[in-house]
Amino acid sequence: MPTLVSTVWALLSIVVAGVCSFSFLQPFWLVRQRPAAISLGMYGYCLWDSRFQVPTQVCGIYGGYFSVSHLPSNSWQAACVLYGGGCAFLCFGALLAVLTLCFQRQLDSKIAVFNGYIQTMGGVPVCQGSKVTLRRHNSVA
Repeated sequence: MPTLVSTVWALLSIVVAGVCSFSFLQPFWLVRQRPAAISLGMYGYCLWDSRFQVPTQVCGIYGGYFSVSHLPSNSWQAACVLYGGGCAFLCFGALLAVLTLCFQRQLDSKIAVFNGYIQTMGGVPVCQGSKVTLRRHNSVA
């Protein structure tokens, strides 16, 4: 029988993993309106194409297909690897948190401790990847 704490932990794990993964996929990390509207993400970009009657937003992936070597700079590559790896750990931790709801009480505590380590291993790279991206943006702007 799952406890209230383990159920809340599993729900929060799912939410955090989902939000981190969703934000990793978005091309709107850095947005600049002038001189041309452009937004950059970890591995993609969007810009407004004004060649049409109605300006259209065009989005793409750096280099046409995803490869870490196609990212704009070394710090951008490091941020993408750190943040993406952290998201993978957080998703694995969320899956493990849901699975702990199915185990017996004796095994539950050991798996919960292991899951805490997995989620910590996911949270630290996500924070570091975000920090590298923001530091790079502040030095460019």
